[in-house]
Amino acid sequence: MTGTLDGQTAIIIGAGASIGRATARCFAEAGARLVLADTDEDALENTVAAIGAPTGSVACFAHSTADKLGVNNLIAATIGQFDRIDVLVSDTRVSIAGDLFELSADDLTSTLEWNVRSSFLQARLVAKKMIQQREADRTFTGSLVNITSIAAKRTAPELLAY
Repeated sequence: MTGTLDGQTAIIIGAGASIGRATARCFAEAGARLVLADTDEDALENTVAAIGAPTGSVACFAHSTADKLGVNNLIAATIGQFDRIDVLVSDTRVSIAGDLFELSADDLTSTLEWNVRSSFLQARLVAKKMIQQREADRTFTGSLVNITSIAAKRTAPELLAY
């Protein structure tokens, strides 16, 4: 995969662990410049160490991207560091375990905020920036990727909110 993303900038939200970290590793190996976002700063530092990307090719954003302000700050940080956004990978998911009688309405609201609303805001705001880039450079193409899990196909009573 080396070199297939040379010169491209990818934002990976949820890069502190699991699928987000693995995605960051693959993108780094392919030559992308990375902006890694997660609410856990220590986890981001562990990801940077694990992926072995060249110095200067990775920036970290250790803040929430669940609201418009957070996403706009992430976009500004990315443009400030690398001048463009080519790829957004959103791997921000939260799972609160509990069945119909254990979960509260607040648990459900929190899960929907993180798993649906935040991904919507991230895609919408980054897409606006990508459209601006396309208007300036007609050869530009961008990609928006939302990660989900097998839970969408294999349900379990204790993952009702998820």
